[in-house]
Amino acid sequence: MLRDKYQQFEVNSNDDVIKENKLITFIDGEGFDRFLQNLIKGLYISILFFCIPYFCFLFITFIL
Repeated sequence: MLRDKYQQFEVNSNDDVIKENKLITFIDGEGFDRFLQNLIKGLYISILFFCIPYFCFLFITFIL
């Protein structure tokens, strides 16, 4: 996974502590999948509620 390749190591006086990059963790984890799923839902809803009525308006305008 991406997370394993981009981990930053910080040496502590007691032992090694792994400090992970938060952005890589977000992209590699479940949060990014949920974000993309919500984005696709939002785009689909915007197509239904904005584009279809506009196409109906154009269709009626060109017929009349």
